[in-house]
Amino acid sequence: MHAVGTRVVVHNDGLDVAHYGTIINKIAPSFGEFLQHEGQVIHSGDFAITQSPLRISIDATRRIAQHARDSGIHAAVPELAETLFRQAEEAGYADEEAAAVVKVMRANR
Repeated sequence: MHAVGTRVVVHNDGLDVAHYGTIINKIAPSFGEFLQHEGQVIHSGDFAITQSPLRISIDATRRIAQHARDSGIHAAVPELAETLFRQAEEAGYADEEAAAVVKVMRANR
């Protein structure tokens, strides 16, 4: 979700999208490890912070969505992420692991 949106922002800001892809490719293993960890958090149901507080993602998604709006690009995807993380914050999950956003997603079933 963030990768596609950030590529559009990178391109819209006049930066080299191919170079951005190279950077992401080099850090991809750490993204994989993070996603694996967050999956284990969801599976265990223990959302105590061990790596990434949800609070960090709240701020990040706000900045990404605002930048998309300011750049005049389609902001639906970053706004969706911003909304989910804001709802998680409002539900009291900001001081839990980032994966706690799944609690908001499950509540809307």
